[in-house]
Amino acid sequence: MMSRIREMGHDVEEYGYRFAQDAEKQQERMALAIDEQTGLARRNNELLEETRDLLRENLEQG
Repeated sequence: MMSRIREMGHDVEEYGYRFAQDAEKQQERMALAIDEQTGLARRNNELLEETRDLLRENLEQG
């Protein structure tokens, strides 16, 4: 019985360690995804501005 309790305690410690590592990896993945989304949003804004400018030019030319 005592060995099973010790074994369960070891499992909990190991799980806690893995959980912390998994959380850290997930946080890194989220940071990369946020950076990628930010870059895509900036590029989208640039394209919208270019489109706006082209439409203005087109309207001015008649």
